[in-house]
Amino acid sequence: MGDGKVRRVVKGFDNEGRSTIVSDGASPAIKSIPGRPDYYSTNVRRTGAAPVDITEPDLIEGHVGVSPPANGTVLRVIDFPPEPKDPEERAR
Repeated sequence: MGDGKVRRVVKGFDNEGRSTIVSDGASPAIKSIPGRPDYYSTNVRRTGAAPVDITEPDLIEGHVGVSPPANGTVLRVIDFPPEPKDPEERAR
């Protein structure tokens, strides 16, 4: 099954104002629920307002909860595991 590791490439700017890659790897904001194996909610990007300032730093690690900030957005990937085939397992 999945592991919640969604590859995320974050772009930023160097000292000369040129575009550069700031990070490339799994999101630092992965949530799982112990009672639901293989369920993951991965926050990929968060913005503080719309329209987005492209020089805004990466805000994903500071995000708490489900809702985005006022006038902002959260891009989230949710990995739902398949339903168990055994009806008794589904009732748990």
